[in-house]
Amino acid sequence: MNTQNLSSFAYKFGARIKAVKRSTWIILGLITALFFGLAVWAAIAVVSFFWGHTQTLVAGAPELAREATRAAAAQVGVLLPSAQEKLTQIKDQLPGVAGINLPQIPGLAQALSAQDVAGSDLGPQRFKGLTRISWLKNDSMAEVSYQGAVDYALARQHYIEGFTALGFSHSVLAATATGETHEFVNAKERMTLKISQGAAQSAAEKLARSAIGQAANSMVTVTISAASI
Repeated sequence: MNTQNLSSFAYKFGARIKAVKRSTWIILGLITALFFGLAVWAAIAVVSFFWGHTQTLVAGAPELAREATRAAAAQVGVLLPSAQEKLTQIKDQLPGVAGINLPQIPGLAQALSAQDVAGSDLGPQRFKGLTRISWLKNDSMAEVSYQGAVDYALARQHYIEGFTALGFSHSVLAATATGETHEFVNAKERMTLKISQGAAQSAAEKLARSAIGQAANSMVTVTISAASI
């Protein structure tokens, strides 16, 4: 296209633009403004949506962290004493070193109790390996919960025999493959035992327990509540 043709095209195009009515330009401007406003509104809505979800996740993060820390602490409380005991057994079997004292892990004797929340124990002596994770008391009742990677059947037997030895009569209120509810009653109070077992431990946890000669137990939760009669 030469210069003359280009000039002719530009002149014709400009004439056609001038021929467009003013009302048409106004309508096109309003439509453009409408689409621009919708785009801005959509952008604000998307940003608000993601911001709200981010705040929800941030607010929930401390509780998730506390739960993860509590579970890890319970594992440490169980594994450390067993590891120390295993090392002592190995040392005693080696000639020439039986009289040598192994260094103790600081605070090992209090490894379990140091993880307990504030409160008191209820019922028989606590089953070894359980950590107190919650405590509630009011005018009418008291309740304590424990958790730990222990043998479910042995823990259940421990508490049933313990309550019986304390003079309570025993009845089973409910039982499933993963948990049971027992009631113990004497002349002054009624106590309820709820015991349940969670999922099996991970491969890493099983390996750690195998290294110190422990069975790969599932996580067991024990809740004991007491009410006066």
